[in-house]
Amino acid sequence: MAIEVDILGSVVCRDILRHDEKRHYQVKRCISEIPISTLYQEAIKIPKEKLENWSLSPYQRQMLELQGTRKAVEVLKESKAEVLIMDLADELSSRFVITSGKREIGLAADEKFADDIKELFATKGKKLTITQKSPLEMNLMEIEESYRAFAKDILKTEENPEGYQESHIVVIEAYYTEGIIDNATAKWHNHSSDIDVKKMNERLGQLYQMLYRYIPECQVIRFPSFMYSSENHIRGTTPLSYTEDAYRYYLKVLDILFGYNKTNSIENIYNEQSLSNKLYARMLNATVLYSIEGMKKDIRSLKEENKKLKKEIASFRKGKS
Repeated sequence: MAIEVDILGSVVCRDILRHDEKRHYQVKRCISEIPISTLYQEAIKIPKEKLENWSLSPYQRQMLELQGTRKAVEVLKESKAEVLIMDLADELSSRFVITSGKREIGLAADEKFADDIKELFATKGKKLTITQKSPLEMNLMEIEESYRAFAKDILKTEENPEGYQESHIVVIEAYYTEGIIDNATAKWHNHSSDIDVKKMNERLGQLYQMLYRYIPECQVIRFPSFMYSSENHIRGTTPLSYTEDAYRYYLKVLDILFGYNKTNSIENIYNEQSLSNKLYARMLNATVLYSIEGMKKDIRSLKEENKKLKKEIASFRKGKS
């Protein structure tokens, strides 16, 4: 029988479960594009009729409206699912602060919708100021208050019987990848210079540690080393567009956590995936020499390195068996 799960997180969580070909997990509720840091701000009514002109899917419209109500946690708990799978990557969404007099209301959305958001709240006779902010500008002390309140609302207790057991909350450590594999040349290249991957990942690291302070007994699935994005991804190439291998890695760990796989360990799978990523990255970054002799020498060098790394993997597997 499939395990019923809810999702609170970015496209990463949704894409992992999309690869669940064995149907081990049945998604009851899926809430995305709503950062925890927005859950406890003042509610804001989203004019539905104005959303019609946006290039949003019906699901994205629904999520934007739900974000405005600040009732995402209530919607999750209504599902009665056993497990909550979540990540924090949506915290990297741009923030739009709508100011009217002394009132200040926040909304998280992709920065490409900046003009739409300004139009969304444009009202004749009302003086509104809309400011766009980077997620890196957010106050960590204010965010921590939201995380503390979230933990209280999401964890199952005598006062909160509809919550999730702490050990049934699975945190996927989703981060931005370091680069992209170019399909045409099979070469590694960086993300757009507009994206500061290092700073964004540092902020995510702070937020994950903050979450663990309030939900210390949750299950954690770590982000492997040397992760990269694929140009073949159904959602296009973004820092959160992982490879098929990455999604299979996350599913393997989920299967261990919930008893579907009893022949491996989480640490073993993590190290194996990191080593596999490292091998592939080395091969892609190897310098190619265009003389015949140079090419032969380079091929020999790559073969030796490949053989050495394969021995490392075999030795590692043997030591863990």
